[in-house]
Amino acid sequence: MSSLNIGFALDQYPTLKRASNSQSLIRLVAGPAGSAKTSWAIMELLRSALLQTPSPLDNTRYFRALVVRNTYALLKSNTIPSMKNMFGPLLQVTEGSQPFGRVRARLQDGTALDMEVQFLALDSEDAQDKLLGAEPTMVLCDELNLMPESVVFALVRRLGRYPSGTKGKVDRTGVIGVFNGPVKGSWLHKWYLGERDAQFEKVAREMGVEKLVEMFKQPPALIPPAGFPNSHDPNDEWLPNPEAENIQNLAQGYGYYYAMLADPDMGKIQSYVLGEFADVKHGKVVFPEFHRDVHTFPAERVNTKELRDYYLAFDFGRTPVCIVGTLLSDGTLMVLDEFMGEDMSVEQLYRSTVRPALKRNYPNGVCVRAYGDPAGMVGGQNINLSPFDVLRKEGVPIVAPTRSNKLEPRLAAVRSFMTSLGTGGKPRLLIRDNCRFLIQALAADYIYENRSGGRTADTPTKSHIGWVSDLSDSLHYLSMGVLLVMSTGDDDVAQYETEIEWC
Repeated sequence: MSSLNIGFALDQYPTLKRASNSQSLIRLVAGPAGSAKTSWAIMELLRSALLQTPSPLDNTRYFRALVVRNTYALLKSNTIPSMKNMFGPLLQVTEGSQPFGRVRARLQDGTALDMEVQFLALDSEDAQDKLLGAEPTMVLCDELNLMPESVVFALVRRLGRYPSGTKGKVDRTGVIGVFNGPVKGSWLHKWYLGERDAQFEKVAREMGVEKLVEMFKQPPALIPPAGFPNSHDPNDEWLPNPEAENIQNLAQGYGYYYAMLADPDMGKIQSYVLGEFADVKHGKVVFPEFHRDVHTFPAERVNTKELRDYYLAFDFGRTPVCIVGTLLSDGTLMVLDEFMGEDMSVEQLYRSTVRPALKRNYPNGVCVRAYGDPAGMVGGQNINLSPFDVLRKEGVPIVAPTRSNKLEPRLAAVRSFMTSLGTGGKPRLLIRDNCRFLIQALAADYIYENRSGGRTADTPTKSHIGWVSDLSDSLHYLSMGVLLVMSTGDDDVAQYETEIEWC
């Protein structure tokens, strides 16, 4: 009997490895073109099939995969060939208007595998009927960004029905979605920003699953120059990203992505080269020096429960925000958390959200200082009390980082951290990737708006949608306050400077 070995070296793909280890019902992976996310998803179907408990009747592992693509043409020209390439002769596919695949094999442990692969193109006439009648063990949505949100939930409703009876029961089910960076404002972008998190958490509790949705972002293939995407000069230098995934398997290596830079459509470059959400911008970003891949890091790399100190920074008004940061011993400012409120006072935000989160996430930490808009020293948000007074009553040691609220010194403070390097060559501004709204603001939405005649505004847009200006302003105050600490050598503060070992 001939044998066949099929594998996927997960250790070479840190992002995809995390996705494999996730227990979420819906696992989503965004990344540049050619980053092996589809190949990984295909092998994840096979891995799940091999882990399925054998039927007590005939010792066979039964599994049914449903592979979905937006159009039949792309299903036939891209997805099915990818599956054949990954499975080799193990997968037998019946071509035609309704392609069907099957894997039958004897395994080394004495069990057998019977894996069906059903294919569904959403542009086919019977797509709706096939979707409503599907009974998959697991689903792969290839290029999910081209599909409507409703498809995902329609698929979730069909999960867990096969195998059953004498063929056993389902061990692992779920939906896997892979895609290049979608357009900003799309439903996937809203999921990424967490706009559905509260609803998803409720559904997960009701379903009895650990997590309903988890999204993973692969590193960009190239590191863009400062100013992109607001300006795109072919002579600008793009650098190979050493953390990019699957470069070793591309015939041209990084050249595969350098060729894409000739495209005048910067949205496509964002999507296919960077794997980012393609921003629809109408202005110039305030901080072109900011790059997600350089200035952010995975949340799990810092255990906040072990931190000894932290700083808070607030912005007030009816969309109040608070960010949490810490100062490392090498002068690096690390932003760890963000909290936002809608149509409430800063007192409500602090009591309902910030204080409980600090107790839960920073049980061994001390708030060294808190900073806020100097205008917050004046009463108005609460009867006879200023926002500063309100927070001080709650025990928050808040001060104004400066008597003036002039814009340029605030922007310069942020840039001083953003553009200088600390130990190990990392920038001195690092933002944990759970701070999604702050990252989105800095990367795309905090802008000088375009004006008539090709001019741009002199001051950044004051947008409270997505807390863009609120979070950006809070970063201004935090940066100014920490710079003041560093320049004055305040002993009361310096003793709390934190040492962090990266996990």
